[in-house]
Amino acid sequence: MKNESYKRLREVMAKLGIEMTDAELARKFNLLDQHINHWKNRGVPKDILIDLADEWHFRTKFVRDGQGEMFDSYVLNKNSPEAKVLTVMQSMDASTKYQAIKILNTLAEPKKEDNGTEK
Repeated sequence: MKNESYKRLREVMAKLGIEMTDAELARKFNLLDQHINHWKNRGVPKDILIDLADEWHFRTKFVRDGQGEMFDSYVLNKNSPEAKVLTVMQSMDASTKYQAIKILNTLAEPKKEDNGTEK
Protein backbone atom coordinates (compact mmCIF):
# COMPACT_ATOMS: atom_id res chain seq x y z
CA MET A 1 0.00 0.00 0.00
CA LYS A 2 1.30 3.43 -0.95
CA ASN A 3 2.20 5.75 1.93
CA GLU A 4 0.27 9.04 1.79
CA SER A 5 2.58 11.18 3.97
CA TYR A 6 4.35 12.74 0.97
CA LYS A 7 0.99 13.75 -0.51
CA ARG A 8 -0.07 15.32 2.80
CA LEU A 9 3.30 17.10 3.09
CA ARG A 10 2.60 18.63 -0.32
CA GLU A 11 -0.84 19.71 0.96
CA VAL A 12 0.85 21.48 3.89
CA MET A 13 3.31 23.17 1.55
CA ALA A 14 0.48 24.35 -0.73
CA LYS A 15 -1.48 25.73 2.22
CA LEU A 16 1.61 27.65 3.36
CA GLY A 17 2.34 28.89 -0.15
CA ILE A 18 5.68 27.05 -0.26
CA GLU A 19 6.54 26.38 -3.88
CA MET A 20 9.41 23.92 -3.97
CA THR A 21 10.20 21.25 -6.53
CA ASP A 22 11.20 17.75 -5.49
CA ALA A 23 14.78 18.62 -6.47
CA GLU A 24 14.73 21.73 -4.25
CA LEU A 25 13.29 19.72 -1.38
CA ALA A 26 16.04 17.12 -1.81
CA ARG A 27 18.72 19.83 -1.81
CA LYS A 28 17.28 21.31 1.38
CA PHE A 29 18.32 18.09 3.14
CA ASN A 30 21.41 17.33 1.03
CA LEU A 31 19.67 14.33 -0.50
CA LEU A 32 19.46 12.91 -4.00
CA ASP A 33 16.26 13.45 -5.98
CA GLN A 34 15.81 9.68 -5.80
CA HIS A 35 15.21 9.94 -2.03
CA ILE A 36 12.11 12.07 -2.65
CA ASN A 37 10.81 9.36 -4.99
CA HIS A 38 11.22 6.87 -2.14
CA TRP A 39 9.16 9.18 0.09
CA LYS A 40 6.29 8.94 -2.38
CA ASN A 41 6.05 5.18 -1.83
CA ARG A 42 7.52 4.62 1.64
CA GLY A 43 6.63 7.87 3.37
CA VAL A 44 8.56 10.88 4.59
CA PRO A 45 11.21 9.83 7.16
CA LYS A 46 10.36 10.80 10.72
CA ASP A 47 13.50 12.92 11.27
CA ILE A 48 12.83 14.94 8.10
CA LEU A 49 9.19 15.34 9.06
CA ILE A 50 10.17 16.69 12.48
CA ASP A 51 12.69 19.14 10.96
CA LEU A 52 10.09 20.43 8.50
CA ALA A 53 7.40 20.68 11.18
CA ASP A 54 9.76 22.74 13.34
CA GLU A 55 10.38 25.10 10.44
CA TRP A 56 6.91 25.24 8.91
CA HIS A 57 4.83 24.75 12.09
CA PHE A 58 2.51 21.96 11.02
CA ARG A 59 1.40 18.95 13.01
CA THR A 60 3.41 15.84 12.19
CA LYS A 61 0.49 13.58 13.09
CA PHE A 62 -1.52 15.07 10.23
CA VAL A 63 1.23 14.39 7.68
CA ARG A 64 2.19 11.01 9.10
CA ASP A 65 -1.27 9.54 9.76
CA GLY A 66 -3.75 11.96 8.19
CA GLN A 67 -5.29 12.50 11.61
CA GLY A 68 -6.10 15.73 13.40
CA GLU A 69 -5.63 19.30 12.26
CA MET A 70 -2.97 20.30 9.77
CA PHE A 71 -1.88 23.30 11.87
CA ASP A 72 -2.31 24.80 15.28
CA SER A 73 -4.96 27.51 14.99
CA TYR A 74 -2.51 30.40 15.45
CA VAL A 75 -0.56 29.38 12.34
CA LEU A 76 -3.60 29.96 10.14
CA ASN A 77 -4.39 33.33 11.73
CA LYS A 78 -1.65 35.44 10.14
CA ASN A 79 -2.55 38.40 12.38
CA SER A 80 -2.05 36.55 15.65
CA PRO A 81 0.98 37.52 17.74
CA GLU A 82 2.23 33.94 17.55
CA ALA A 83 2.11 33.93 13.74
CA LYS A 84 3.97 37.24 13.62
CA VAL A 85 6.73 35.85 15.87
CA LEU A 86 6.97 32.72 13.70
CA THR A 87 7.20 34.82 10.54
CA VAL A 88 10.06 36.87 11.96
CA MET A 89 11.86 33.77 13.27
CA GLN A 90 11.66 32.00 9.89
CA SER A 91 13.98 34.61 8.42
CA MET A 92 16.58 34.17 11.18
CA ASP A 93 19.66 31.97 11.03
CA ALA A 94 19.97 29.18 13.63
CA SER A 95 22.14 31.18 16.02
CA THR A 96 19.80 34.16 16.02
CA LYS A 97 16.78 31.86 16.52
CA TYR A 98 18.49 30.34 19.55
CA GLN A 99 19.07 33.81 21.02
CA ALA A 100 15.47 34.82 20.32
CA ILE A 101 14.13 31.68 22.00
CA LYS A 102 16.25 32.38 25.07
CA ILE A 103 14.82 35.91 25.26
CA LEU A 104 11.25 34.69 24.77
CA ASN A 105 11.71 32.05 27.48
CA THR A 106 13.00 34.72 29.85
CA LEU A 107 10.01 36.93 29.09
CA ALA A 108 7.63 34.00 29.69
CA GLU A 109 9.01 33.27 33.17
CA PRO A 110 6.77 34.36 36.04
CA LYS A 111 7.77 37.73 37.46
CA LYS A 112 8.92 37.78 41.09
CA GLU A 113 8.09 40.34 43.77
CA ASP A 114 10.90 41.81 45.85
CA ASN A 115 10.09 39.24 48.56
CA GLY A 116 10.58 36.32 46.13
CA THR A 117 6.91 35.47 45.52
CA GLU A 118 5.36 35.42 42.07
CA LYS A 119 3.42 38.50 40.95
